[in-house]
Amino acid sequence: MKLRLTLAAVLVAIPTVVLAASLPLAGSYGTPAGCAAHAGAADSSGDKVLISADDVRFEGNVCPYTNITEAGDKAFEVKIACESGHDEVVRGTLEVTESADGSKLTVALKDGAGPAGEFLPCDAAATASP
Repeated sequence: MKLRLTLAAVLVAIPTVVLAASLPLAGSYGTPAGCAAHAGAADSSGDKVLISADDVRFEGNVCPYTNITEAGDKAFEVKIACESGHDEVVRGTLEVTESADGSKLTVALKDGAGPAGEFLPCDAAATASP
């Protein structure tokens, strides 16, 4: 019995891996080049931004969500941690708002690093001119 209690206490004390948060979006949004790269198109040039339920990708960075706080109807404050291409993790805070009909995603950079602007759904961005 004493061994079980000790084992339980040790398991509680061991830090657990923090799982990335997921953003409840209708789909993926981005620039035409970002959506094309996500779709596997080999010839995609230009500004590459992709925002999905799991992460933000921009300027060669992959930035998982570390914390998502609801800020209104389809509006969120999102903390990101960019890992690719950096010696250290680069953090940022985004204000993300999805339109009611899912026709665009507006992203404002609150602090740190991250993309900003209005982004179309990837199916619409793929047909938009760069």
